[in-house]
Amino acid sequence: MYAVRAVPSMHKYRALSNVFVLVMGLIALSALIYGLM
Repeated sequence: MYAVRAVPSMHKYRALSNVFVLVMGLIALSALIYGLM
């Protein structure tokens, strides 16, 4: 995620990486909650 911000040519992928990280976070969180139930 840091590389996307550091390299200028990767700036167009910044929003995409943010969405990807958000989706992965939600999946991890739901898996954790599901595991605790």
